[in-house]
Amino acid sequence: MRFSFEIQRNERREVYPQSSLSNFVQWLTSGIWGKKTSSGEEVDEETALKFSAVYACVRILSETLAALPFHVYRSESNGNKYVDAGHPLYQLIHDEPSPLMTSFIFRECMMACVTLWGNAYAFISRNGSYIPQELQILHPGYVMPFRSGNKIRYKVKVNRDAEKIIPAIDMIHVPGLSFDGVKGKSPIETAAENIGLGLALQRFGAEFFANGASLTGTIEHPGKLSDTAYNHLIKSLTEKHVGKDNRHKLQILEEGMKYAPITIPPESAQFLQSRKFQLNEIARIFRIPPHMLADLERSTNNNIEHQGIEFVQYTMLPWCVRFEQEFNRKLFQEDEKGRVFVKFNLNGLLRGDAASRAQYYKDMYYIGAYNINKILELEDENQIGPAGDKRFIQSNMMPLETDQKSK
Repeated sequence: MRFSFEIQRNERREVYPQSSLSNFVQWLTSGIWGKKTSSGEEVDEETALKFSAVYACVRILSETLAALPFHVYRSESNGNKYVDAGHPLYQLIHDEPSPLMTSFIFRECMMACVTLWGNAYAFISRNGSYIPQELQILHPGYVMPFRSGNKIRYKVKVNRDAEKIIPAIDMIHVPGLSFDGVKGKSPIETAAENIGLGLALQRFGAEFFANGASLTGTIEHPGKLSDTAYNHLIKSLTEKHVGKDNRHKLQILEEGMKYAPITIPPESAQFLQSRKFQLNEIARIFRIPPHMLADLERSTNNNIEHQGIEFVQYTMLPWCVRFEQEFNRKLFQEDEKGRVFVKFNLNGLLRGDAASRAQYYKDMYYIGAYNINKILELEDENQIGPAGDKRFIQSNMMPLETDQKSK
């Protein structure tokens, strides 16, 4: 079963296949009414992306999760696990969840949806043996989860007049922060005031420079102007002094008129500081280190590596667990659960510089925890054969019990 969605826009009907890669931008920019904020800006998932800090955060989270190695593993009775490339779902998960997109694009889209709307949905299309064959992304604006007794179901808007009810077992649903365990809260809706202020500052700066970076004010006249003189004055000032092509032109006032500026200068209103503060506000909402948004004020060579590690541990790890647990409970058969599972590999993001890695590998090699082939594997290098599987420990070390018996 596949879905296509039909909506009304500008009295014109358009059909959006929800798993079409070409419509990815439309998914991110349709279907949700904006929220009017105190700053005067309307904020929704479309307008929020116009704020560079929001766009950067969504892109960082989406691309980082999509680029992580994502494999199907099988655990053995002795506790060891290995990548099960022969599993029927390996290609679906690792390579191609849908004929229309790669695994990277699929996870990027899902992460973008949950980051903006607070929820990401993908319909699980199964064959006659109930084995998943395709994962089809659905627009969050067309899906409504609800409780039905002790179960969760999903109402999917197919077109203006038709809906389908999908059971939870056939729907991948990755929610963000939730207060009922059913539907995630939209970060954009929650942070609308912060985003609105950032957009207002952005608009103010654009309009300020578009008007020649000149201050607005009042023209004082000692007498009373006729309607003809008033209209002539307004037209003259607008034509000669408003707009980017009229910057810094000389202004001549006649008949004793005086110019009185009334707008607070941007430096007095702390324009630049306010814009920078809003960048940090958005970074705080999405839990992104400021240096990843090109704010290097408090970043140094000594702490930027640790900030990157904290990003993996405290930002990406919770998202990875959300995706892993949902995939594990929805895609695998009951007799496979616990033995077959999907897992992201975060080791690549946690690696330090070459000197730190070399010291770590040396320490692990000396205590027999790693062999040569394991170290080569972690560095994405070719192994050296059976000889590299041997483990070694230093000869001058002995068990503590042996030392005590000799006394």
